[in-house]
Amino acid sequence: MRYTYALIALCLLSAVALAFSLAFLPSGSLDSNSGSQDVRGISILIVGDPFAPILEQEASGLLAPLGLTANFERAGYDAIREIILAEKSLPSESFDIVAFDVVWTSEFAKRGALISIDGFYRDDPQGIRLDQFLEPALDGIRADGALYGLPIQPHAELLWYRTDL
Repeated sequence: MRYTYALIALCLLSAVALAFSLAFLPSGSLDSNSGSQDVRGISILIVGDPFAPILEQEASGLLAPLGLTANFERAGYDAIREIILAEKSLPSESFDIVAFDVVWTSEFAKRGALISIDGFYRDDPQGIRLDQFLEPALDGIRADGALYGLPIQPHAELLWYRTDL
């Protein structure tokens, strides 16, 4: 059962990655002269955890029918923060999409490393519906009232301990 929830969360990340990637596609990504589609690689930076291979497979499956490919780079948890700060802003020339921990949202926003996604979902009534997300999860990716991402794997960290100690 817990693996089912993890897979659902990873599939959601794939869908979000697809939505944001399409938002950032250059207007000339379809070759109107030949009627064919240019294959564009979408660069995605993710934490290299045990779920990374599932995410890569699911995202690639969602993008393939659109003629898009996903190019993943895995990095360690702490390395993600350093990479984002080194890039200065997202999306960047290196990465179209980055999956990062919500604890860094405010810092990244204040440093100008993120752009708000407010205009992307507010302008499209058929697009992202925030009422389908848990409000506390959305709060984690807001800074100064602006929304900087979508929750893909909201969960509470728990501390388990032995009561007999």
